[in-house]
Amino acid sequence: MLASTASSPFLQLCSHVDARRTGEFVASAANCEVHVFLLNGRVAWATDTRQPLEFIRFLTEERGVDPSTLREVVETCLRERRPLGDTLIEWNIASFDDVRDALEAQFRHSLDALRQEPDGSSVFLDRPHFQGYDERLTIDIAALFEEESAPAAEGNASQDAIEREITRAARNAIWVAVENGRTQRDARVPAALREILQEGNEFVVRRAPGGGEVGFVASNGSHVYLGYQDDEYGLLLLSLSSFIPVKTRPPVVQFPRYEPIENAARVDASCTAAVERLREALDFGPSLYAVALLDQDRLPLFSLDRSRDPGEWLRRIAERPALTKALETTGTRLAVADGACWLFGVALEDAGARSAWVLLDRHASQSLGWAALSSTLGSTKKKRFGKKKL
Repeated sequence: MLASTASSPFLQLCSHVDARRTGEFVASAANCEVHVFLLNGRVAWATDTRQPLEFIRFLTEERGVDPSTLREVVETCLRERRPLGDTLIEWNIASFDDVRDALEAQFRHSLDALRQEPDGSSVFLDRPHFQGYDERLTIDIAALFEEESAPAAEGNASQDAIEREITRAARNAIWVAVENGRTQRDARVPAALREILQEGNEFVVRRAPGGGEVGFVASNGSHVYLGYQDDEYGLLLLSLSSFIPVKTRPPVVQFPRYEPIENAARVDASCTAAVERLREALDFGPSLYAVALLDQDRLPLFSLDRSRDPGEWLRRIAERPALTKALETTGTRLAVADGACWLFGVALEDAGARSAWVLLDRHASQSLGWAALSSTLGSTKKKRFGKKKL
């Protein structure tokens, strides 16, 4: 069960939709209570306290379904725990199109009520048994409001609402910039971080002594960037958790199943200490897949890789100069959500002459990647996974 009081109730719902969750969303606001049932992020049912029977009204008044017959079916479905829409179709009481149109009317009414509430709290209840529901009778939230969002002015208003919510939530940020194609580029946004998001990543953070920047793709497609000071990163990430896609993934770590493959052909005396610290960092835990030391051209001086596709992650780094451009000075650290993994990097010398990199399972905690980078810099003591001091 997840509870939330951040942002408006409708945006709280959107965060669960973006995560393609299955379960019941319950929102309590000043003027109504709304229940929305999701199946893989699509609306399977929605109702509100102001007009809970819109589905029934639509079928009887708009499509001519006999009220007494419909009432009997509803009672049977409640008693036998049968899906109402499927049963109406199966028993030839209403056509598929009639049921879907009635569902759209019901959902639109309830979600409109939710959108009108600026404040409120919510809770999300996982309901795995919803998986047996006919997905053809579920509806994408965006499709419900396509006609409304067609005019440019209204579409812009919807985007602006999300941007205002992000700005309001980011109280720990020293600046916030939102770029969405309608706005000019903000001079405060580092070019390397902008390039990383434009390459298809959904989240990036740079940490340096004194502060750093965060960038992510919001649910409306906008690119959001924030600056922060010193140790404010953790609080900032927490305050924006409902907006950042990577925070909604399940905390399941996939253990590596492959023997490490080492490439030490270019190791010399100048990098021996860094290589040894990288070897030790791989012992931080099984969700840490690979480590590498790269030269100024982003080519490996050393790598130790136990991932499914050894070397593939290093090829991705080599093809993306923005990753090392973001590492401006010694000790600057970077994290990028890259497909099924996290990429963590740290500058070992100014101007990115050499950098160390860590490949981490996407579902693992960020703290593990940050700790591995600190160990590579020699600034923390490591606790080996599964080993105890005798």
